[in-house]
Amino acid sequence: MTPKKMLVIWPPIIHAINISLWIRMRDILLTAAAWLTLIYVLHDFWQLVFDYFSDPIFQLLPDQSPNWAELWKRVANFFYIAIGLITWIMVIGLLRRKIINNTKYIHSLPASIEMEELEIQQGLLPKDIKHWHELRSVSVFVNEESRINKITSNEEN
Repeated sequence: MTPKKMLVIWPPIIHAINISLWIRMRDILLTAAAWLTLIYVLHDFWQLVFDYFSDPIFQLLPDQSPNWAELWKRVANFFYIAIGLITWIMVIGLLRRKIINNTKYIHSLPASIEMEELEIQQGLLPKDIKHWHELRSVSVFVNEESRINKITSNEEN
């Protein structure tokens, strides 16, 4: 039995119409949860900022120095979890480096060519390209053979 050859279209483009509602809602909820977690974790920072900008402005009212032992006790678990995750990612990367570096299914990029050669291959006029460079934003439409079909300006007239 011969393995099926995977064809990878490069670059992989995911269009918005191909994403299910479940995926979009999951991403929105995870993003909101991450932001709320950051705000909660930084609540002492927000109190410090509020104190700094309240009356008397640009002066911190508490005159005590920070308790570094208490701060380390609060941050230590996060630090150890972060070190563990970094180590885990490095070990998985080392174990799977052959898979990660295997590029036989990825189409290679074309060799570098001069702009004039590209203009001739694509059938473009140099004055058109000069005009397109002056525009702030353009849309380039290509066909299946990666040839330019149409270029339109995105600027409002």
